Amino acid sequence: MSVQSGMSQNHDREGSKNYNLSVAHGEPGNSISGGAFVNSLTDGGAYKSFGGNVAAEKSGFGGSLSAVHTHGGNQATASASMNLMKTENHKVGVNTFATSTMPKNGSNFVTHGGGVDYSYKNTLGATASVSHTPMFKQTDYKVGAGLNLHQTPSSAVNLNLGASRTDFPNHRGNWQKGMLFNVRKDF
Repeated sequence: MSVQSGMSQNHDREGSKNYNLSVAHGEPGNSISGGAFVNSLTDGGAYKSFGGNVAAEKSGFGGSLSAVHTHGGNQATASASMNLMKTENHKVGVNTFATSTMPKNGSNFVTHGGGVDYSYKNTLGATASVSHTPMFKQTDYKVGAGLNLHQTPSSAVNLNLGASRTDFPNHRGNWQKGMLFNVRKDF
């Protein structure tokens, strides 16, 4: 087992600073991790947001908790995932989440959802998910597929297709389609 940690700092357009701290213990598939961040911190102490997360993964099961605070309110998320099948050629996993949004001015509300992911030899993949926000009677659907056309340690070519739709009780949304063609080359 190993312990990894990292801290990064960068400046944004307005001259403020972003900080990120992360710590992980273990190896892929059997680990615990945590992190904290502050976005757009000024010399006077003002900020846009700050938050943190903890996560654990063991034998194909995972879970995480995260929280974010902004001037507009707070948001907390709990999520879980599980590998249903993991062979040399096929991987199937499911995930679920619940997010509680607590605005400063307004009513608290929860969004919950879940999804399923499939991949074949890390080359072809598909995903489907649904989420629901009872307060707004809003349901969001997302489907996607990805194809890894070329992969080396220093380059990759990928094609991703997806569609999403939002439904309300008195209005059924249209499918919004998208495509991403991605080329990466490290020098």
